[in-house]
Amino acid sequence: MTSILKVDNIQNSSGTAAVAIDGSANITIPQNATISGAVTGMTLSDNIVFNTANKGVYLGVTSANATNLLNDYEEGTWTPAIYYQNADDQTNSANVTQSGVYTKIGNIVIATCYLKFSATNSRANDNIAVTGLPFVASNSAPNSETRWTCSVMVKNSSLSASADASTMGFLSNNQSVVNFLDAVHNGNLGDEFGQNTNMEVKFTLTYHTDL
Repeated sequence: MTSILKVDNIQNSSGTAAVAIDGSANITIPQNATISGAVTGMTLSDNIVFNTANKGVYLGVTSANATNLLNDYEEGTWTPAIYYQNADDQTNSANVTQSGVYTKIGNIVIATCYLKFSATNSRANDNIAVTGLPFVASNSAPNSETRWTCSVMVKNSSLSASADASTMGFLSNNQSVVNFLDAVHNGNLGDEFGQNTNMEVKFTLTYHTDL
């Protein structure tokens, strides 16, 4: 025989700290309530949803330490675009294929880029970069020279084989533009990339954000 106990709330002897059950079987427990006793684990059959944004889980600790709080996870897409510092060069360039995905875990962003673009004139002594990152880089890094870097795969450009193989991307504090340099030229790679159609750049960059 099955026994059924029907109640709306459960209270302690002082009449406080109620565990309430509504008509939709939603259970409300008091703030800062603790599950104690012989509890060695808990299995849930669905996702956890908080009723307020920016809430998370304190991992690996038994107290609310801010450094252990994970309160953000996000996956999405972003649209990389070619960027030249010189306005005329920017005007004479065109994005052909733009594809970007990212994962954000706490304050860490992992952004992957594939960009195909064309340039219709030479770009002597001009900086070249990719813009459009999904989040601005952190402005809380130890100093203004902190930069996040990654290797960049380049195809169909006029870069020499040695320079092409060593092309790097770097992202500075409080920026969302990945600039390019290589072991031969410290920036200003517009001329080295040259005037070409269907140039390609590919990279995955990991960086910090304050958002």
